Amino acid sequence: NRYQHHTVSILEIGFGTGLNALLSLLYSAEHHISIHYHTIEPEPICVDLITRINYPKQLQTSPALFKQLHDCSWQTNHHLSPHFYFSKYHSIQEIDHHKRFDIIFYDPFCPNTAPQLWTETAFSQMYSLLTQTGILVTYSSKGSVKRALKAVGFQLERLSGPPGKRHIIRANKDLNDLPR
Repeated sequence: NRYQHHTVSILEIGFGTGLNALLSLLYSAEHHISIHYHTIEPEPICVDLITRINYPKQLQTSPALFKQLHDCSWQTNHHLSPHFYFSKYHSIQEIDHHKRFDIIFYDPFCPNTAPQLWTETAFSQMYSLLTQTGILVTYSSKGSVKRALKAVGFQLERLSGPPGKRHIIRANKDLNDLPR
């Protein structure tokens, strides 16, 4: 694990139900890895849906911890556990433009619903937000998405997806661009 003794900075585009943030929080506790998690969600889901989601039961964790992710105030850094720091924003413009991330979870609405989020322009911005060895992970494996990622310099790997999703994409920053 390349992040085992480091602080990992994560940016999530599309907080949605909060599953990625919850899994990252649990991972940080289990592996004693410091994670600074930043998420963007322009349209938060309703409180009723949050209470009906059974992620805490499925993951055998505290429902209060899951609820806390959703209840945290916006644009504030929250220290939710000894190893997990959490901030959420409504737009990418609210994030410090000097900040760089090790990992980007790219999960906004699908390419058909929000095509502007799946363009070379959008991925170029994500590329610039990553550290030199950063990665972007997305559930979309659509051909146009892969072409846009490659066009801005990402090297792609197709990975097995979670249940119900055959493949996901891991986009690595081009390691050939690193200074020698």
